[in-house]
Amino acid sequence: MYNVSQAYRTAMGSGAVQHIRGTLTLASGDEVDITDLIEGTPKTDSKCVESDDNYMFGEMYIGSVDVIIRMDAEVSDFKGAQLTLDFGVDIAGSEEPEWVPLGVWDITSAERTAVTSTVGKWNVKGMDKLNRLRTLAENDTIGFIRLETALAYIAEKSGVTFAQTAAQIATLAGRANPNNIYTVQLASTCWEQVRMIAQIVGGFAFANRDGEIEFRKPAKTSSLNITASRRFGLKLSEQPFYIAGVSYTDDYGRNYTKYLSGGDGTAVLGFAGNAYITTESDDYERIYATWIDTIASYYNYGWYSGTCDYYGDPALDLGDLITVQGGIAGETDRVMLVTGLSWGFRSRQTITSAGVPDTGAVDYTASYSSGSGTGSGDQIIMTKPVKTVWLDCYDDELTGTQQTVARGGISCRSAVDCYADIGLVLKATQDCTAEATVYLDGIAQIFRPIQTLHEGEYTTLHWDVDLSPAAGTHTVEVKVTACAEIADIRAIVRGQDIMEASPDLTLESEYTYTIAGGQATVTGYTGSSLYPQIPSRLGGAATYIIGSSAFTESDIQAVIIPDGVTEIK
Repeated sequence: MYNVSQAYRTAMGSGAVQHIRGTLTLASGDEVDITDLIEGTPKTDSKCVESDDNYMFGEMYIGSVDVIIRMDAEVSDFKGAQLTLDFGVDIAGSEEPEWVPLGVWDITSAERTAVTSTVGKWNVKGMDKLNRLRTLAENDTIGFIRLETALAYIAEKSGVTFAQTAAQIATLAGRANPNNIYTVQLASTCWEQVRMIAQIVGGFAFANRDGEIEFRKPAKTSSLNITASRRFGLKLSEQPFYIAGVSYTDDYGRNYTKYLSGGDGTAVLGFAGNAYITTESDDYERIYATWIDTIASYYNYGWYSGTCDYYGDPALDLGDLITVQGGIAGETDRVMLVTGLSWGFRSRQTITSAGVPDTGAVDYTASYSSGSGTGSGDQIIMTKPVKTVWLDCYDDELTGTQQTVARGGISCRSAVDCYADIGLVLKATQDCTAEATVYLDGIAQIFRPIQTLHEGEYTTLHWDVDLSPAAGTHTVEVKVTACAEIADIRAIVRGQDIMEASPDLTLESEYTYTIAGGQATVTGYTGSSLYPQIPSRLGGAATYIIGSSAFTESDIQAVIIPDGVTEIK
């Protein structure tokens, strides 16, 4: 909970006048006061990237903003800019409102919605600085990489700052010496590196109100009481959510689980493959216990999962514990953990409290014993190692027809829920409309962002599309229709229990081809692989050309083309 005065609380409860002020910081560093240029109802949203329903430590909570600004500007003015917003409420007897910072966001898109004389009305959207962590790490460091070094590298690579020092993070993780927190290999992305730090802390990571990346554990005492008269709606699970234990599995499949005493827990929270939890000793259980027991010991309390629509208080933060009066007349108090916040100026606020969905079904029955106590009962076993698969991206110029800009393969052992995270920066070559579509196995998914582009101006498109592939291998493809140059592109699939679909090495005998002038042209494919890798040589000649109908009679999902191919017909 952001630290506010009792006068603020009184003013919020009495319906005092509220204010919004904002600053636009351009890429040049110049600041523009947009307080009097904001129209309508600015909206902010903070939510878990992986799941709004299931609680898990080590998660990443990302924030977004949506605001209408009335100003004379061009799209290029918003490129690389940042938006800062504050909320204020009039205090009785004071000449100035009391202000609460709402956050800092990188502007990801600005769309001109109307023009009157020389003044345009812009719909501006942004993502907080946690989004910068999607940057590739690309580091070849060998040897011990201490936490302080890892933080410095992430900051340099992604352009973020951290709210806490290595020593403060170590204290949060229950470790006396930050030098004893180290890894021998950095993750492929800054995002995954920060996630691993959040896991060993036993909390989560988010961008705070100053735009800094912060690690936090959930609060254990309630900081706000929401009365029945100040809520619009309430939907809570019938039973509270309790953590039964914490489980860790290393890259060799070795597992250590710490069960909490009592036996009345709802879920065992599990994670795997954390590079900061490492040992070469046969006594791995003792080493893992120093991490897992510390995390588990913090979660000796419970809360109710669900949602609450509330009169609204921007001082609420992710990780706060709140008390909500339930029932028609507020006759029952329920404690909720804030794991999601959706807020609009002068409108209601939706609070999400994650736990385990109240489905009434139990996925696992366990009887257990441990040094801290024994018990038995129904438990849901939750393991959520979220994987990242990078799609191959193409930076060809878009010419007005639908073109593939990214493509790749994923595989999964069972049906999963995942999502495609797509980011594009386009420079329009003429006035046009840009439409983007994500395909799963050739089937267009529902969400299709459409945006107006203006010649010579840069526009950022960023969107997430939910995918629900069945067990097996699948193709994910991104197609865009526009008249524009691709200035930058990133395409990722994130999900639980997914992996990159590896290409299959195929034989020369599985292809038909012709040879002319010492160059081989692929004319057909007779093999059965869904992800064939074309040989670099066919019939003794280097593979140079892929024929226009080479794969039209096959069921391939994707094809890996060798270096040296100069033409695809």
